[in-house]
Amino acid sequence: MKTGAVERFTAAFGIVHGLLIWLLGGHRATAAAMIPADLICAIVVVTALPRLRQARSAALRYFGIALPLLAFYFFYMQTALIDVAAVHWRDSTLAELQSLVLHRVPMIGSTTVRNGLIISYFSYSVFLAAGILALFAPGNPQSQRRAADAVRRMCYALAVCFVIGLLYPALSPRYVNPELQLSYLGSGWLSRLAAAGENAGMVPGSSFPSAHLAAVTTLMWDLQAGRRKLFWLFLPLAASMSAATVLLLFHYVPDVVAGIAAAVAVVVFDRRARAPSPFGSTTLSDVEIVQVEGQSHGARLFQRVPALIYDRAWPAWTPTLAGDERRLFDRSKNPSLAETDAARWVVCRAQRPVGRVAAFAPRTPSDAGYFGLFECIDDAAVAAVLLRAVESWLADRGRTRSIGPLLINPRDQIGLLTEGFERPASLLTPYNPPYYAALLEHAGYGVAVRLRAYAWKPVLPGGPATEELDRRLTSRSYLKIRTIDKRRLEAEALVLADVINRSFADTWRWTPITRAETERMAEDLAPIVDPTLCLVAEDAGGPCGVALTLPDANWLVRRMGGSLWPFGWATALRLRRRIPWARFMALAVLPGRRATGTAVRLMVATHRALLTRGFEYAELSQVFEDNLLMRRVLEHLGCAVVKRYAVYERSLTGGVGGAVC
Repeated sequence: MKTGAVERFTAAFGIVHGLLIWLLGGHRATAAAMIPADLICAIVVVTALPRLRQARSAALRYFGIALPLLAFYFFYMQTALIDVAAVHWRDSTLAELQSLVLHRVPMIGSTTVRNGLIISYFSYSVFLAAGILALFAPGNPQSQRRAADAVRRMCYALAVCFVIGLLYPALSPRYVNPELQLSYLGSGWLSRLAAAGENAGMVPGSSFPSAHLAAVTTLMWDLQAGRRKLFWLFLPLAASMSAATVLLLFHYVPDVVAGIAAAVAVVVFDRRARAPSPFGSTTLSDVEIVQVEGQSHGARLFQRVPALIYDRAWPAWTPTLAGDERRLFDRSKNPSLAETDAARWVVCRAQRPVGRVAAFAPRTPSDAGYFGLFECIDDAAVAAVLLRAVESWLADRGRTRSIGPLLINPRDQIGLLTEGFERPASLLTPYNPPYYAALLEHAGYGVAVRLRAYAWKPVLPGGPATEELDRRLTSRSYLKIRTIDKRRLEAEALVLADVINRSFADTWRWTPITRAETERMAEDLAPIVDPTLCLVAEDAGGPCGVALTLPDANWLVRRMGGSLWPFGWATALRLRRRIPWARFMALAVLPGRRATGTAVRLMVATHRALLTRGFEYAELSQVFEDNLLMRRVLEHLGCAVVKRYAVYERSLTGGVGGAVC
């Protein structure tokens, strides 16, 4: 008999056997086949699909391990090897706890609700079958392994529950008081069928922990990790199963809690035990590079890479909120992509992401392309694979230089951090481990430009002298400095963008800020904008300079733990008006006004505003090393250099692909 035929015969036998037990009931010894039948039902649809042969084989291997264990468990429970009287050790305490729960949710009077709970409880096998099938998403390169992992974890969780049942046998409520359960089930035909099916499997020791909910929990865990939308679709049914288990007296509350806890412990242990270390030497044959499309599984792997690199190893790292990164590549929500082509890649080793990168090809300038969101383990071969993908993609679009890291264009998150790793990144600035520079240099990249960051503190060495200079400039100038009007935030943002564009026109590879980008930025930053920190200098000709400072939202993200859930949103609401750090983002003065002291006056006004608002620290970044005007003002004020950055580039005219170990 061929392998496929054996699989189908096994599945059909399990289904028929399980249905006969459920529908007809019978001697309790026949219950030995109930759980195995449930498990076989869970892969029945999968066995009918030839394209899943590899996953079927993996799943059946684990079933081959689990089925003998289950058979032994039921044989043990059905013989005289345990003392039935000894399982009453917990009856009094748990019955009292159960009565407290049922007192709050009295006997279910609605036949519709009762039938709904019964159906949800007995849809267990269909639930598992649908969930496992959902993990086999077409076009998902990780799907077969992920589904096989889910089946394996289910078997492990069931095995744990059965071993606990052997060591600490306990009776279920339906075994202790079947009359009470019948009163809760009601007298309808569906209720009688449910009672008959449960009585067939009513054996001592089958209650603690709840093996059914352990299997459901492992499946929900894998759905949450691999198929997030389907997870939310399955969640109400899983919750209904949990409620029905208690409210219809199939299990005590601790049975349910213990089953869920056993499943979580199994999943955590399994993930840690089986996940290979991503660190160490690599050859090109060890890794797989995947181009990310839309919000696919590859996109989720792409988002996981930073946590793999930084979590616990680099405490100064600030995670990006998941929604922010998704919006970054959504053209309908990110106007910066309107004139720019973009692509992303993630590199995996042993099915685990170990690096990522994104490439950007703007329409202008047409000579160069950019790369950003570069994250990589300390492995030159992995970095070479990532950079080679970027260079090939850019070369196909006629670009002769690869420049980065930066985000979409040379305005945001520019360069690699090369000094100041002990300090966390401020708003919209990069952070990376020290070895990133060596990875780029090993791949043939050289430094194109350097930048630096300065630190502001309430007490600065040059503060008094700068204040005196400001008073002299004020006495002989008609310059007016005002704050922005937050009620007209969009109009004010357009004024700021216009001055910045004209001031930075000669800056290295400057890309003008568009109207759409300005409006989007005003909308995104509105919750944290402090109008007293956004200053506009005006003379008789109109706005001639701006100084833009924002509360450092990264400080808040770190307090939130990098996520809005489960309680990060509460932290954000509580602290968003009490952020003690700020980022000085831009000091821009129009050409022809730079000899009038406008920059000094804007900087002093910002210094006073920060003091008035009670800020404890501000970072003034990222300042190009050739921006002598900005550097002189900051250094005259007494601000110290606390970070340095470098942007790298590589010519593509000689071919793509850096050195590889």
